[in-house]
Amino acid sequence: QQSAQAAAVSFADERERLLASIFAEVLERDDVGPDGNFFELGGDSNRSLQIVARARRAGLALTARTIFEHQT
Repeated sequence: QQSAQAAAVSFADERERLLASIFAEVLERDDVGPDGNFFELGGDSNRSLQIVARARRAGLALTARTIFEHQT
């Protein structure tokens, strides 16, 4: 049921969709959407660094500070 809910989520653009897929991969969840809170989804400082590294490899400019300041 969670994956059906995730499929129904509307993302602003392809960058947002890509970032959500990176979050989902690192957090091992299939219910990551644009309004999900990083920490409520199980995020922590180590996982934020993993997300930053994967996002940068995908061509997205992201910092751990950004994740902490903008948790959704």
